[in-house]
Amino acid sequence: MDLIRDEPQWTFTGFPGFGAQHLRVWRAPGGVLVAVVIEVQGIDDENIYGTDLIEGHDLVFAQLQADHPGERIDYIHCERRLTLAFDVFSRITFKRDGTHCSVLDTNDVIDHLGVDNLYRRYRGEVFGTIEPPRRAPGDPHRMPGC
Repeated sequence: MDLIRDEPQWTFTGFPGFGAQHLRVWRAPGGVLVAVVIEVQGIDDENIYGTDLIEGHDLVFAQLQADHPGERIDYIHCERRLTLAFDVFSRITFKRDGTHCSVLDTNDVIDHLGVDNLYRRYRGEVFGTIEPPRRAPGDPHRMPGC
């Protein structure tokens, strides 16, 4: 994979109050772009340090499409919660019934991108596999489809 963009202060348009995000884009074999947008959260889910993207994924994706017209884009949302020792990755997709996210295995994403030094690995075991815990159904920051 080739890193083609690394913008620590990337912004997107259309939603007042959203600040800068850290955007990294790789060109994968076969030409697909893999875009990882990092959302940094503070002390807990109620005290956002950076920008909460839960309501803005469609706007982020629209900006990515405008920045890279005609390209196939795999949009990955990365939550960097300061209360956790690892990053949480979700693949964001858009369907007729709304925005959906699929939680990805943190270490698989890091290995796939080949970026051990850019993201924080999960260093625990759950039922013999390495993966971060899933969000609870009642979590106020849970998106439909998660």
